[in-house]
Amino acid sequence: MTVKIDSELRVISYNYKGFNDSKSIYIVNLLSRCDILMLQEHWLADGQLDVLNDVCISHCATAVSGFGNKEILRCCPYGGCAIFWLRNIDAHVDILDTSCNRLCAVHMYATSNVVLDLLFVTVYMPCESNEVAFDEFYSVLMQIAQLAHFFQTRS
Repeated sequence: MTVKIDSELRVISYNYKGFNDSKSIYIVNLLSRCDILMLQEHWLADGQLDVLNDVCISHCATAVSGFGNKEILRCCPYGGCAIFWLRNIDAHVDILDTSCNRLCAVHMYATSNVVLDLLFVTVYMPCESNEVAFDEFYSVLMQIAQLAHFFQTRS
């Protein structure tokens, strides 16, 4: 059965503050209430991102890690973001490679006569107040602007 997209698309954004098995029950609850879930701060390394696709059989996921597998962490893990979408949604979903560990994006467009052309972006921005963090903040904003511009100008 395909879920038809009508005039309502339910979207939730949630700052998770660390993925683990006990918290995944809450994510399953959120997924039962939405078509799209944008998640920030899952704290997973690159090699752990596949676990997100096993959270709920009704949804697919794509994610980026806030840090690499080989990075030595000085304290706890940080960052990362993900986008979940209904597995049987009546739309094409293209995962966009942003080459950025702070930005996750998908393009969703219609498979039927429904007019649908959406860009979903979730981001985990730096929260420090220094010049390096400001430069990174600005760089991520520029990447989002470039994505938005690309999808606005294509025909």
